[in-house]
Amino acid sequence: MEQLNAEKISQKTGMPSGSTVYVGKKKSGKVDVSAIVYDKTSAVELNNASVEKCLKLRDTNKLIWIDVDGLHQPEIVEKICKAFDIHSLVIEDILNTQQRPKTEEFVDYVFVTMKFLNYQSKNNSLEVEHAAFVLGKNFVLSFTEQKNNDFDPIRKRLHAEGEKIRLKSPDYLFHALIDIAVDKFFNILEEIGNYMELLEDEIMEKPNKIQLQKIQENKKMLMHLRHSVYPLREIISKLHVSDSEFIAQENIKYFRDVYDHTVQIIETTESFRDMNASLKDLYMSGISLQMNQTMQILTAISLIFIPLTFLAGVYGMNFDVLPEIHWKYGYFTLWAVMITIALSMFRYFKRKKWF
Repeated sequence: MEQLNAEKISQKTGMPSGSTVYVGKKKSGKVDVSAIVYDKTSAVELNNASVEKCLKLRDTNKLIWIDVDGLHQPEIVEKICKAFDIHSLVIEDILNTQQRPKTEEFVDYVFVTMKFLNYQSKNNSLEVEHAAFVLGKNFVLSFTEQKNNDFDPIRKRLHAEGEKIRLKSPDYLFHALIDIAVDKFFNILEEIGNYMELLEDEIMEKPNKIQLQKIQENKKMLMHLRHSVYPLREIISKLHVSDSEFIAQENIKYFRDVYDHTVQIIETTESFRDMNASLKDLYMSGISLQMNQTMQILTAISLIFIPLTFLAGVYGMNFDVLPEIHWKYGYFTLWAVMITIALSMFRYFKRKKWF
């Protein structure tokens, strides 16, 4: 997960509200800016273009989507936002990767900030990525922390003739971008579900301390997932009941559909939390069973040696008159009796499945 950049936080302390300071993990890579201008008949895309080239496209009567991958160069974000008259407080929220998810409606646009989650299967963890979207009358701006391929399906749809996304207003594109983030939750839940099934099989086979650690890590991950999806549900809830002029009435149903998905994600997450708790109970039961089996074996061994110890104690007493002491077969007879007792008891406990 992303850690707070203390250096940038300290630089921001004491600055006026709306200061364009990047708060997040230090990065040195290039910030990629791309733009797609489209309407019902065509779609033109600029990849890895300069900010100036992308901004020139907004002068047309077509719809424009500008996508910025990387927030660690705040001057680029500020330049694009200022070109669309975005408030400095909104720019500040875009650059702050620790900003909690929220939505705000302004006179000229709608602003949404949220979290993209990526599942790391190697160590069963979540990587959190900050994202922000701005919806205007004829434009959509998207900002993400790093370059990814999450939006590639949307780009393909924009280039496909006759696609619904090309025929509708920009709020449908806005919905599609948010829907990508929601769909990723389903993918993550599927991965977590598979992981929990494998973990359950491991515990059933042979519980150990490593599995307990995995259960605890899984618990933290599910809690983080829950904390991420609840604000997202509130965001979608506000959008699908919004009377904003930037969201067409005919497209409200699409936001409502995304809202239903967030509710389903929350329910599944809660179910997985219960399953994870049951895994811990299963682990404790397995450890208890192992302990009982160990105690059972130790008890059986003790019961076998108790009569042998008794016989050894009797014939180890220092008395002159013991009938078998001076018998030439006494030693071997005692061994035969002790071995017979031991084997008989071992066979008995074996039949009782104590061994």
